Amino acid sequence: MGMRMMGPDAGEEMMGPGTGMMGAGAGRGMAGPGAGMMPPDAETLRERDLGVDEARAILEHRLEHRGNDRLRVGKVEARDDDVIVAESETVDGSLVERYAIDRHTGRMQRSE
Repeated sequence: MGMRMMGPDAGEEMMGPGTGMMGAGAGRGMAGPGAGMMPPDAETLRERDLGVDEARAILEHRLEHRGNDRLRVGKVEARDDDVIVAESETVDGSLVERYAIDRHTGRMQRSE
């Protein structure tokens, strides 16, 4: 490599303006439209009709992901046409947390 390749414009000579080692747009900042945001997950935008078994599977997966083998899914039942209530409990049956799961979106939040 000659001195010409080591100058400030070396990236432009090799790959064209604005590309550099990090690809197009590197070094231009993060202020553009949608910067720092992930595209919405198509699965979460789709209308669903979750049943009790599907809600149980969602909570089982979440508990498995935590890696605590002393937690398990407890009671899971439909509250109404929109919400399923699911409980996590310890292996001895003590309530840990109660969740409300939206049947239409699958969104889970803590509940009383």
